[in-house]
Amino acid sequence: IYHCFCDHLAVVQASCSDTAPQTFMGFCIAMVVSFLPLLLVLLSYAHILASVLHIRSREGRSKAFSTCSSHLLVVGTYYSSIAIAYVAYRADLPLDFHIMGNVVFAILTPVLNPLIYTLRNKDVKAAITKMACPQGPGHSGALDP
Repeated sequence: IYHCFCDHLAVVQASCSDTAPQTFMGFCIAMVVSFLPLLLVLLSYAHILASVLHIRSREGRSKAFSTCSSHLLVVGTYYSSIAIAYVAYRADLPLDFHIMGNVVFAILTPVLNPLIYTLRNKDVKAAITKMACPQGPGHSGALDP
């Protein structure tokens, strides 16, 4: 099986028998395991949005939306990679596309999570800015006399 890890659909596709029942069962399990939590996350965010809109201060709403946006970015990255990985099996795509979908789902998404949350930290932002612009803002690059 030419894959980066043992996946249910890859094993089913290697079978010489009728795979329709196993494929359907795997799809149903994936729907329950993947989309039930997504539905719960979306419902909780609907409640969070309603609560945030009741905050009177603009600064408080801004902080709440900032926190929610980073979490939604992580959730969106995770679920979009799952969708790409599972839709790739249904479409007639090259084998390399299937493997890349699995790599994004299994490796890239967990690597991005700490990065997304870390960039919210002011000290980390300052360190990245200092590394990107070591001379500081407003430095012309010309030699000083």
